[in-house]
Amino acid sequence: MSFDKDLRLKHERLQIEKRKRRWRYLRNIVLTFVLVVLSYLGFTSPGVNSGVVTFFVLTFVGSFIVFLILTVSTVEGIWSPLRPVEKAFEAVYEALSKTWPTLDETRELSSDEKFMKDYVRDLLDEASQRFADEGSARVLDDEIRDLFERTQKSIESRLIPAFESGKLSPETLTSFAKGSCFAIV
Repeated sequence: MSFDKDLRLKHERLQIEKRKRRWRYLRNIVLTFVLVVLSYLGFTSPGVNSGVVTFFVLTFVGSFIVFLILTVSTVEGIWSPLRPVEKAFEAVYEALSKTWPTLDETRELSSDEKFMKDYVRDLLDEASQRFADEGSARVLDDEIRDLFERTQKSIESRLIPAFESGKLSPETLTSFAKGSCFAIV
């Protein structure tokens, strides 16, 4: 299936942003680690007077604490640098990239078709759950939050049942991804 140009561009921009965020997190961790190592080398060097050793010990302790805090707080950002709304868009985009089985009620689906159907349904469910993530709602004002709730309900009450009944087409999902709150991603 060929993707809609707007969705493809949005996905590409999101991939670029993901790489930028990941590198920014890694850069900050590496810089604090280098400071830890340099301060350690400073106070373990022979022939350094006690005032300079005290400075390097304090620098070592402070930079080590900052390194630990920064590492713990950004590991998730390195692993998954996208915000919940962006992750929801990625799940819908992934669902669009799959070849869906044609649901003909006169025949039973093969195991591969059942697997693909379940996989696409799980992706749509993941997109819906991303809107329920605490991080999504916390950063949004009431109007945007209302839009997210309507989108989540629309996925759960319309898209998933339409998919399961065989009435959801890739074009409908493309239209949904372009016209829903994914427009702000």
